[in-house]
Amino acid sequence: MLSLIYKYESEFSHFCFSATDIHAPIGIHKVKIFRDFSNDIRCYNLLHKITEEGIPIYIKSWNSDLKNLKEIIFKEEKIEESKELCLRLHAMVHSSDMSGIGLKTFEDELWENMDEETFRTSTQKKGRTVAYGMWHSTRIEDITMNILVDGGQQVLNAENMIEKINSSIKDTGNSLSPEEILLFSRDIDMYWLREYRKAVGRKTESIIRKLEFKDMKRKILPERLDRVINEGAVLKTEGSVWLIDFWGRKNVAGILFMPVLRHHLVHINESMQAKKKRIK
Repeated sequence: MLSLIYKYESEFSHFCFSATDIHAPIGIHKVKIFRDFSNDIRCYNLLHKITEEGIPIYIKSWNSDLKNLKEIIFKEEKIEESKELCLRLHAMVHSSDMSGIGLKTFEDELWENMDEETFRTSTQKKGRTVAYGMWHSTRIEDITMNILVDGGQQVLNAENMIEKINSSIKDTGNSLSPEEILLFSRDIDMYWLREYRKAVGRKTESIIRKLEFKDMKRKILPERLDRVINEGAVLKTEGSVWLIDFWGRKNVAGILFMPVLRHHLVHINESMQAKKKRIK
């Protein structure tokens, strides 16, 4: 398998400008490929090609790509490039099934060898389960993109999704205690929670694609923040209501950065901690 990297070494040399943390784990070997590939679709396609031949590619330059997005998102001539980069970053914090990216994503790693008991009962140091982390981060993307950015309907409220997921709550879960998190996690449907994540991710993709340059600096409307409370998406409790003020200070670009991109990575990391704790 190591020969596959060498097989395409000359092709990667065309992209060789700087060293990045792209690794191809092959047994006990890790091969570093030199290239900042974040803006070159040819290099992404080459990574896809290698992945299809059996080598999982883990992209460790996600944060540098995010930094690049911050540098270009308010430049009008870079709006299409910004949206494409945002979509690629977003794809990596969802399952590859959501976007069809053709790469092993951070979420894909989380679901590998996941069983129902680990999903529901294993907790990280804050008492959060995988079930909670995936629900919480998905709800927040659903709320912020569909209500605050787009002014549309939440995915959770469409096609009986809440009933399919079998969730005991419809808010973000910010106020749940560790004991309440375990109770919440006991009955939620793992399959439908994953389907909900895919549906939310795809809806976000469609919203990002239709954004215009003028939208990036657009502030969040107060009436949309009121909708979040009125629809029970955020509770009027000390542990939750601060989200309204937090989101209210942002523009659309700010929502894209946090929570739509970075927030998922936080909770995928926490969920990985819970998963590893169970494995130990």
